[in-house]
Amino acid sequence: VALLLFACASRPPENKAPAPTTAPQAQSIRVGGVDLDYLDLGPQAAAQKTARPLLLLTGYAVTKEMWDQRLVQELAAHRRVILLDNRGMGPSAAPAANFSIADMAGDAAALLDALGIERADVLGWSMGGMTAQELAFARPKLVANLILYATVPESAELMPVLDRMAALPPPELLGAMFPPAWAQANPQTLASLPARPRPP
Repeated sequence: VALLLFACASRPPENKAPAPTTAPQAQSIRVGGVDLDYLDLGPQAAAQKTARPLLLLTGYAVTKEMWDQRLVQELAAHRRVILLDNRGMGPSAAPAANFSIADMAGDAAALLDALGIERADVLGWSMGGMTAQELAFARPKLVANLILYATVPESAELMPVLDRMAALPPPELLGAMFPPAWAQANPQTLASLPARPRPP
């Protein structure tokens, strides 16, 4: 449940991944009357450009920047990786009308279509996992492999828990997410947590 509110944070490894020579720039695409922000990372080696693209779909109240950056770098070293901000998150605007997980799956499909990607692996984290499942149901030929991370099929029982967590003061929330003994042993992990984005 905690993964729905914060980026996954991992203990920094002993060896650092090579830093990219230039920082990739986010791009924007208009889908269904909404501008969506995304990042398109190519593989480092030319020989790996034939690898199937991987789409990363984020969780509730999370932007593309909140993925663990070492994980993203490692994935992008071997294949094309696309990170998408859901509508209403980060720079991606929310429409005035209500929208659903199925709408966000439609956004993901439209992005892949616009990028000329006929088949992709899709990794969905938390709410992004719900979106990934909807995408696989709606466009099965578009999804080659479906990777579901810390997710559920639907959110009805989960939303009251999220509402309670969102009401906690930050120290209490961190205490619930990271047991005190573990937090003391891993202070660098808490220090590396990105700032929360604006409320969704």
